[in-house]
Order: sequence, then C-alpha cells, then structure tokens
Amino acid sequence: MEHTIPFPATTIKLENGIILAYGENRDQSPAWLVYGGTDDPLAPSRFKWESGQPSFISIADLAQITDIQRLLVESFQRFNGRIPYIVIAGKHGNPCGTAISYEHPHTALGKALMGDTVAVMGGEVITNFPIGDDEAQILLNSPQSIGREKWGLDLIAAPEFSPGAVAILGKKQGRRLLSNPSLHGSPFSTNQWVVKPAGADWLCQRTPSFILTRKEVQSWSGKEMNSEQFENALIAFACCWRASSNTVALAKDRMLIGLGCGQQDRIACVRLCLDRAYRAGHDTRGSIFASDGFFPYAKSTTKYSDAGRQTLIGAMQAAQITLNSRSVEPDFAIKVMANLSALISSMDRREGTELLIDAGCRGGIVPADGKELPNVRDLFEKSGLAVGFVAPEHRGFSKH
Repeated sequence: MEHTIPFPATTIKLENGIILAYGENRDQSPAWLVYGGTDDPLAPSRFKWESGQPSFISIADLAQITDIQRLLVESFQRFNGRIPYIVIAGKHGNPCGTAISYEHPHTALGKALMGDTVAVMGGEVITNFPIGDDEAQILLNSPQSIGREKWGLDLIAAPEFSPGAVAILGKKQGRRLLSNPSLHGSPFSTNQWVVKPAGADWLCQRTPSFILTRKEVQSWSGKEMNSEQFENALIAFACCWRASSNTVALAKDRMLIGLGCGQQDRIACVRLCLDRAYRAGHDTRGSIFASDGFFPYAKSTTKYSDAGRQTLIGAMQAAQITLNSRSVEPDFAIKVMANLSALISSMDRREGTELLIDAGCRGGIVPADGKELPNVRDLFEKSGLAVGFVAPEHRGFSKH
C-alpha cells in the first residue's frame, strides 16, 4: 500500500539564473546557476565574481566548502566566543587542508596548503579574512613549499580582494576569484532544506544543524580533552561531518593533517586518512580523530597462520638484503619497500580503532552507536585516548 504524507509547509522558488562556463563534464553543457530565492547571504548567487567565470563544478565545490567554513565559525564561536582566522583548502568540495590561527592569517594559509600537498593542486581555497597583496603572493608562490613543479588553485573565495590581489591571482587563465563580505562570519541557519534529485524524483530533508560542543558530548572514554585537543576535535569534526561519507579525519596543531572520505567501510577510511597524512609528511602522534559513523568492532579476532608469518619474515629478510647492497638506487629501494608494504597491508587485519591507537592518536569524536559500543569505549579508555561520544542521531553522514 502506498503511504503519502503532506509535504512540509515550505516553498522552493526557482528563478532565472546565470549561465556557467560549462557543465560538470563539458558534454553536459550548457549549465546554469539557478537562483533559489533564498535570503541566505552565503548562497552562491550572492558572491561577486572578481575574476573568471565559474563552472558547474566550481559552484558546487564553493557551496560545500562554504558550508564547512560556516560550521567552523559557529563551532569556535560557541567554544570560546572567538572566531579565528580560518582557511579551508578543498578538492571537489572535500577538504584536503584546513587550519586556524588566532595570531595571523598567514599562519592559517600556510598550514591549510600543507595539509595534503598533493591533493590541493587544482583545488579551491576559502578564507574568512580579506586577501591582500601579501596573501595573494602566498597563494601564488606555494609550489616551492609543497614540492610540486606545476601547481595552482582553480578557485579562491574570500570576503574581499585587494586590486593587487586580483591582478596577481587573476593572471592564471580559468582561475575563479569570488568575494562575499559575509564570509567574515554569517549566522548559522538551521531552518533550510536540502533538495536533490533522485532519478526523476526529489529527496528533501532538513539541513544538518548539529554543532559540536562539550555539552553535546554524552560521555568520554577516560578523561575529557583539554582545550587545545578540543580545538583540533572541532577541526576534525567539521571536515569529517561535511565530507563525502564514509569519512575519518585527523587534526593536529590546529590543522587538518589527514582525511579519508567516500569509502565503503570504516577501516578503509582510517587507512586512507593515515596514508594521506604520512604522504604529506605529518606526524600522527598526538593527533585527534573524528569519525562520522560508529566503529562496528573494537578489535580484530584474526589469528595469523604460521605460513603467513613465515611469508612475511622471508619478504622482510629479502628486502633487508637488497637494501643493504651498496649499489642499490633510491628509486629501486622505494619499489622494494612498496612491494613489502603491499604484502603487509594484505595481511593486516587491524580494525579502525586499532589503527588509530597504533598511529598515536590521543583522542577523537565518534557517534555512540553499534552493538560493540561498550567494547569500543573500553578499548579507547584502556589505551589512554580521550574519545568523546555524541548521540547516534548526530552521526555525520553526508553527500549521499
């Protein structure tokens, strides 16, 4: 039997918009940004184009990282009544670098660009402070610091740009510069709707409104985080709760150092997150994690066979003999270690919880859900991690 209920009393008004450079893929052109008749000051249509013509992807990415920036502004406002300098570097709308600083915007810029030094190429950056000539030079000259010969951002959004910054950054063909004064700090709105196509139909739901605060943490494994750790938790939480699910994020020293998003299982999220952190040269010891969903198991029960153990020992010995050779070239040594790493990964049956503990995490944020919750909490507590558990209805699934 078909069941229907009255649609909520709201009106979604679509008005004529503007034509975009091209669609999500060029064979999907033409594409438009259609005005939604909203009073939201951070709606994409409220941004001023300082340089370039946005495409379908750049507008979609802008909307997603704007959402993360707005969440961080609200989170820190509630945490200590102070809004720091905030920079989010994204790629396809998912953060690959995020950083804050209370002292200087240049600190936040530098840390955000160093979050994932490979993924940031061709990405987007959004700030809650103006981009002047000096800030433009940082954004322009970062290739030397991240080790990429060819590098450049496709989109930069800020409250405003100096004429010099527009001249400096607008030289690259195709780079979009968009300004909006409300990026300084726009009220967090909870009375909006998310509408997206589902085939020929539409899905409609409330916008996510959960804000992480100490009061929202139902329980802790062991002692609570200190203030510095909780600042990192807010960064990891905002990036994790708004990235494509499933997601695990890592933050340390007031910056995002790893993000594993869009994975089919939570172990893969953790592995990808750690891999990105290590690839960018970050030390995960002392970091704080966030997981948008619960961990289904506390510990692995896999027992390794004698044959498997001997295979691993043999591979390690062979690699050691090869690497001890004086004639071995660095490139070949890397390939040898890569093959050994692949073998280890194929045998590694640790759960996500164990991977995070072994990586040296000192705490995290996770929904209090799942049949194994008591065991998960117990494992974190015995391992000395300050993990905060939030109500299960506040899980952070996103971008389905």
